[in-house]
Amino acid sequence: MIIERFLDWVETAPAERKAEAIGLLARAWLYSDLTPGEADAAEAAMTLMLDDPCIRVRKSLADALCRDPRSPNLIILTLAYDQADVAEIVLRASPVLFDEDLIDIAATSSGRAQVAIASRPWIAAPLCAALVEIGSRDCCLTVCENLGAEMTGTVLRRVAQRFGDDSEIRHVLCSRHDCPIDVRQTLVGKVSEAIGGLGLVKATLSGDRLATIMREACDKATVSLSTSFTETDMAALAAHLRTSGQLTPSLLLRALCTGNIRLFEQALITLSGLPAKRVFTILAESRGKPFFALLQRAGLPRSTWQAFSTGLEILQKMDFDGSSGDIYRFSRQMLQRMPEFGPALSDPEVGKLLALLRRFAAENAREAVHGMDLRMQLAA
Repeated sequence: MIIERFLDWVETAPAERKAEAIGLLARAWLYSDLTPGEADAAEAAMTLMLDDPCIRVRKSLADALCRDPRSPNLIILTLAYDQADVAEIVLRASPVLFDEDLIDIAATSSGRAQVAIASRPWIAAPLCAALVEIGSRDCCLTVCENLGAEMTGTVLRRVAQRFGDDSEIRHVLCSRHDCPIDVRQTLVGKVSEAIGGLGLVKATLSGDRLATIMREACDKATVSLSTSFTETDMAALAAHLRTSGQLTPSLLLRALCTGNIRLFEQALITLSGLPAKRVFTILAESRGKPFFALLQRAGLPRSTWQAFSTGLEILQKMDFDGSSGDIYRFSRQMLQRMPEFGPALSDPEVGKLLALLRRFAAENAREAVHGMDLRMQLAA
């Protein structure tokens, strides 16, 4: 009887009163001791209100039902397909919606609806994957920030592929403790590309010079990035670098120059396909046929073999503790031993490596000087 009077009343009621009344009716359906007949009538009344032209009425209904797992599935689903102001209320919170529903809504709705789904308290991995694949930029940013989202390495890689050019998304990805090292390295490349794309940079530097600076900046960041990761991470990084064509002689030489023997070792393991123990044994000698055979198996140009042999020998003899003068001392010793490279000096690939060494020496000479107390040295 009460429901019948309600239905008569809503036909002429003001929108504000009607919105308040439908909210009370929805809460009564959820929390009051209604008879089965009253409950059915109340649900029918709520269903009728789904077609009310006043958005305030539908929002009030969504607010009342959005968090309760007992809410009528068909009413919640209809509200989820409503216009954004209504839909996002239930999309953010309703436990009644299935992942299949949410994926369909994300694929057919506005960016606001996608962001609402990405804001849910808990998001299973399949839904995360779908959101990252079909969602807008804001949707992907929101799901990456959501601590309740099950973001797998594959999903994070897809985010980097789609939106790695976006500085805010790069920051969020790098801030995640579960972001794989290959994703981080991909983002390093995106930063380098972003810098190279700046108008002032492009106007100042020629194409070849700009390409060299961008590549070396990416190599430098990659070597630095690799210093704080586990062996498993290093293997993943090396595999990624190989697949993306970045496991170059220049990168390997930079690893040696900075004392990053772990990256150098893992690179040769990945390139050669030999067991780690075998590679470690060969590198401990750093000379002779086994070492050169390893470099050949790794696909490194023959002309660079002597440079790597010399570099590894110097590194093994140095007390390389990571101080600012280490790289300068290493590169200076390498340049002093250039005559050992023999005919390879005329090879373009070796020429690139030696040019890189000279830049290392110049850069790190300045760093080493800045780290000295020159007055105390002069006084001594």
